[in-house]
Amino acid sequence: MATTIKTIETSHGTLAVRESAGTGMPVLMIHGNSSSGAVFRNQFNGRIGATYHLIAVDLPGHGESCDAVDPHRSYSMPGYADAMTEVLNRLGIEKAAVFGWSLGGHIGLEMIDRYPGMLGLMITGTPPVAGADLNNGFKPSPHMGLAGKEILTEDDIDAYAHSTCGEPYDQLLRNAVARTDGRARRLMLGKFAAGEGKDQSAIVAGKTPPI
Repeated sequence: MATTIKTIETSHGTLAVRESAGTGMPVLMIHGNSSSGAVFRNQFNGRIGATYHLIAVDLPGHGESCDAVDPHRSYSMPGYADAMTEVLNRLGIEKAAVFGWSLGGHIGLEMIDRYPGMLGLMITGTPPVAGADLNNGFKPSPHMGLAGKEILTEDDIDAYAHSTCGEPYDQLLRNAVARTDGRARRLMLGKFAAGEGKDQSAIVAGKTPPI
């Protein structure tokens, strides 16, 4: 079951896109902070990928995508949501389910008003909070302080890679953290804490596709 990888030119920059061999319902899978679409490789190479048309985009500044053309525009929840919606539109996908892990889930929530073809949204590790309530949504942990840090030391990279996915440790995760544009962490988390984007608690309490 082959996974194809291609690049798409967007207003946010050149983005890497993975697609599985499945021909069923399209499912956009959005990765977490300082990761990449490769984190979903087991789903792509397994039964799910053989059944559904899985799509995983490396966010701007992550993985095999280029750094953002305009970091202040792209490195935020609205910016990432706009980029993911633009990719789906360029692929000609009018309807899709969306799965978001951590940051990816926040992006998925922000996409609801942007992508009218969203059939449903599944989020994991994504408390629907923002602004002043941000700290109430996450349990304190040593690695959380690294989530918005622009420049990571080698020890920081190891700590973040181990902490975000647990064990067994995978070198792929470390490589993804090391590659990420540090501005993406700093700007995204700073803008999220400042309340940029929609109130995600209000989103989930309102009219939405199934979540």
